[in-house]
Amino acid sequence: METLRFSVPNLHGGFAEAEGMARLDRDVLHFEYQTRDGIFGVMKSDVKDLQIPLGELTEASLELGWFKSEIVLRANSMKAFDGFPGHEAGEIRLRLSRKDRPRAQSLVSSLRLRLSELALARLRPGGDGLEG
Repeated sequence: METLRFSVPNLHGGFAEAEGMARLDRDVLHFEYQTRDGIFGVMKSDVKDLQIPLGELTEASLELGWFKSEIVLRANSMKAFDGFPGHEAGEIRLRLSRKDRPRAQSLVSSLRLRLSELALARLRPGGDGLEG
């Protein structure tokens, strides 16, 4: 699957922001991101990588607005997004540019489909939701 660019603005009281890319593999959502100062944009962190098993996600939605669009991801544990900038109570919000809306819709649709498949697999006797 192709990657989706995102940002997480207004970190540390507006003094920092994060930029990154998200990619969905079969059972894992991959994030690569870095934070930078929100004033001049010159001080950047190293690129960080976070992999979230889909079994830890409970919901994926796309909120489209006139001035901003965001993917909202919710997890079954606050630890799922540990280390990700701007995570709050088991939820992260990924800000999108207008040109990336079609990719965002595709990613959210794929995520929802895969989450449904995992939930159905768990309902089967002996199902752990990890078989493909």
